Amino acid sequence: MRAALDWLQREFGLPILFAGFSFGSYVGLRACCGDPRVIGLVALGMPTHAEGRDYSYDFLRDCSQPKLFVSGTRDQYGPAATVEAASHARTSRRSWCGFRERITFLRVSWRM
Repeated sequence: MRAALDWLQREFGLPILFAGFSFGSYVGLRACCGDPRVIGLVALGMPTHAEGRDYSYDFLRDCSQPKLFVSGTRDQYGPAATVEAASHARTSRRSWCGFRERITFLRVSWRM
């Protein structure tokens, strides 16, 4: 992940907005939190428990970038209630969206 951030910085030299899905959101959040090149974080389907493993998001407590957490209410690896609890308990400057049905369109306004 850090190699990808280095490449993006070297190739484009622009601020980075991270977005990850499922396990990729967990890995990316860990790698991008606190990195000054990353201006915001989006976690889609963030896992809280999968394959007998609990995922800890304690590192978000010290993460100052704005965050958006998106979760479905039927996600077996990251039920909306546990994702919402993890995002509320561990961080400020965050938004949380939960969806009951399939997502067809999502419009988010995000101010820096």
